Amino acid sequence: RARGGPAVGQAAAGGCLREGEIVVPATGRNKLPSLLALDRPPTTRLVPGTADATATQADGAYDPAGDRIAYISDRDGNPEIYIMNADGSDPVRLTQTAATEAAPAWTPDGRAITFLSDRPNPPDTTRRAGRIGLWEQHADGTGEPRLLWGKDAPTDGFLSPDGRSIVLGAIGSLGSSAGGDILAANPGVDSVARRIVATGYDEGGSALSPDAHWLAYVSNEQGENEVFVRPFPDVNGGKWQVSSGGGSAPLWAHNGRELFYVRGRNMYVVQI
Repeated sequence: RARGGPAVGQAAAGGCLREGEIVVPATGRNKLPSLLALDRPPTTRLVPGTADATATQADGAYDPAGDRIAYISDRDGNPEIYIMNADGSDPVRLTQTAATEAAPAWTPDGRAITFLSDRPNPPDTTRRAGRIGLWEQHADGTGEPRLLWGKDAPTDGFLSPDGRSIVLGAIGSLGSSAGGDILAANPGVDSVARRIVATGYDEGGSALSPDAHWLAYVSNEQGENEVFVRPFPDVNGGKWQVSSGGGSAPLWAHNGRELFYVRGRNMYVVQI
């Protein structure tokens, strides 16, 4: 059961959360995206490491301890992954390729970052248009990136909090007019991902609760985008709509009892 709460601040779609603070995309100087921190009760501050008037900063993601933020920046001319301290200090570039990286997310142990990239998927040695994979890289920059999933052209993807599943967003199945489905696979076990939410509508923007028991996602089955919750991995065990009047970019609180989402330029929270 979900109970609605007040808006907790202005936000663009997307964001990341640690206890007591949310980091969301916002328009910075020269109208380029930066990262904005929202406290509860609502106060705001620009994350210093992203206050770059010449570059785009986006896709912020806190590590499990809330001490570091991974994010995307094109400050060096190409969208790459950077890591900085939570106060915005000491930004360090993690990836250095000609490829485009996106959607960084921390592994449950905080030692690595998963991300989407159009870099060549082995055994290819050249990039292919539309060939996107889910990769993993040690957060300290050591070792070689590892391909976790190279199929289905994912539009987003991450490891579940328990590390047992990969959850992917992908283009809708053949013969469907939907813009996207939600898929899941067990890394190292499955060779084909399961389309776990594929209703014929446009679904995506998935987020798993900290205990990996609940899947929040966005669907346009009501005519406009709304946020829904299903049990995971048994997604057919129920479905609940938690937003009203529009909703996107669901984000779980660390306690698993609150779910944040964006409607318009405001962020809302519901108790689950």
